[in-house]
Amino acid sequence: MLGQPSVANAVIITSTYPAAKDATIRQDSPTRNYGVDTQLEVQSRSGARNRRSLAQFDLSSIPAGSTIESVWLRLFLQNLPNNQRTYGVHRVTNSWLEGTGNGDINSAAINGATWRERQYGNNNWTGTGPWDWAAQGGDFLAPPTASTPTVAGWMSWNVLTDVAAWVSGAAANFGWLIKDAVENSGNRQRGRFGSAENGTAAERPALDVTYLRADSALSTATVPVGWYGQVGATFSHNGGAGADQVHQVSFVIPAGWSNISTATAGYTVTAPAGKAWNVTAAPSGPDGPQTVTVTAVNGAADLADGETVSIIFNAMAPWLSGNSVWPFTAFGAAGGTNIPASRTVDVTGTTLDFTPSLDTSLAPMTLSGTDSSTTGNLGALNVRDGRGAGGGWSVAIVSTDFKMAGNPAMTIPAGGFWVPTAPAVDILSGAAPPATAAGSLAGAGLTLMNASAGSGMGHYEVSPALELLVPAQTLSGTYESTMTETIIGL
Repeated sequence: MLGQPSVANAVIITSTYPAAKDATIRQDSPTRNYGVDTQLEVQSRSGARNRRSLAQFDLSSIPAGSTIESVWLRLFLQNLPNNQRTYGVHRVTNSWLEGTGNGDINSAAINGATWRERQYGNNNWTGTGPWDWAAQGGDFLAPPTASTPTVAGWMSWNVLTDVAAWVSGAAANFGWLIKDAVENSGNRQRGRFGSAENGTAAERPALDVTYLRADSALSTATVPVGWYGQVGATFSHNGGAGADQVHQVSFVIPAGWSNISTATAGYTVTAPAGKAWNVTAAPSGPDGPQTVTVTAVNGAADLADGETVSIIFNAMAPWLSGNSVWPFTAFGAAGGTNIPASRTVDVTGTTLDFTPSLDTSLAPMTLSGTDSSTTGNLGALNVRDGRGAGGGWSVAIVSTDFKMAGNPAMTIPAGGFWVPTAPAVDILSGAAPPATAAGSLAGAGLTLMNASAGSGMGHYEVSPALELLVPAQTLSGTYESTMTETIIGL
């Protein structure tokens, strides 16, 4: 049995990174640069008219030695192709420049990527020029890191392996190339994403990275297994020579277990070859203790000495680690009790999972010549604590000042940005929910959720309201800030 899991001051950070550079490269315009186009295009079309897009993100702020937990590349599909397509993201293997063109012939002044070149050379591809792609259309790994079918709005790709390699230094970060999985379609199939220059900031490329900070430590006693999933209960007839054959078996799922199926269809029974057994009494409720009874369909299916029957089903384990004793009772064909037995089930902890909120926008407002405010909502923030340690955790949020797009010297201070009321906690599972708080997001920020020792074991969600004070002297424009959400396991 594994000892009780624990986490020693593990700081898991989730950050959303904007694209540092992006551009479309067109086979049908092989010497033109689209570095400042407001859209990124992916097109499959015969006649040498395919189009691909490049995107690269600056990950230098992730501390060396950090453990990458999850990474999702997100692009907002503003215009769908005529038919559903599959878009793959491929790791780029050579450097490239974004350029300043918007459909312009590449030049030394524009100096960006095209279908032929990584940056401006002479617009004539030979494959040996210092700025040529090794192959026209970009240098990239042929197997896609991830692929996903087209849908309107946000499309996501799991690119954890690439980012982990970049952060560890195992590979150089040149970003990704996005292309149609099947190019050269007879009819044009074109999708358009918002680029880093898109006028709608909420539709620009984003990279969500969750990582364990390098100065944190997860105990090796934390086992990455599901805290809800299949459980197997097996009974073996070992009564010895001359023992009665077993016709029926009952076992008890103890207290602390939950999400237990109350339907016989929720259980899969495997008996020896040629013999059939069924669940004849399913639990009456979803929480333990509950009794499950399985019975041979007829006398010919009774278990002989040395034979085994197993029952597979789904259930949720108790939050604390340790042994869980499952009493078994077996009955012979005549109904007499035979071969009393008990079984044990090891319950092991998993991890502390954190899903931060996505990008959000506050309500637009009209300046009135006086101090005023605008409101919004942070969006859903989820925490699942399946460690089984009961140590507790906390979630903190801190915001930078709001800066005007295009004129970062103009700001709205974060000192006027706050969560006005402590949010309600939606208990998705578990008990003893975390405490929540209201307050300013400036400076050291706000401890939004706090689960003290013995609480917070389960799955919880909050969607805090936001309010921003806009001073009377604020200039009109679009302002943005960066909010950092951090979970600390205690």
